[in-house]
Amino acid sequence: MIKTLRKLLNLRRECHGCQILKEQLEKKNIETQMLLDTITSICKPAVIVPQNSVSQEPIRQGKVRWDVRRRILEANSRKAATIKKEHPEISEDIQKLEEELGLSDEGNPNGNDIAPEGDESTH
Repeated sequence: MIKTLRKLLNLRRECHGCQILKEQLEKKNIETQMLLDTITSICKPAVIVPQNSVSQEPIRQGKVRWDVRRRILEANSRKAATIKKEHPEISEDIQKLEEELGLSDEGNPNGNDIAPEGDESTH
């Protein structure tokens, strides 16, 4: 009678070995899930947030007219002058570094390394 009730209610006694196997299988499944989570977290690309928004100008190919180049150089010079005024310690460090490297503006009256088009004296 007990056997028939177990069959009807689908009750089974599990042996000790079966219980151990189920526990081990559950542990392995948890470990596998943890490994997969770790691997996927490593493979996710990190989102890089720019710290300051600096306008990036596209790289131009080919020749640039002198008037355009002059305007770009003047704008860069103005930016450099404002930075030097705002941060004099940086200016001093740059001057020390230029002296150590042997760089100076003596040969170039404009203070830059780019010569106008057609001026072949510096090439």
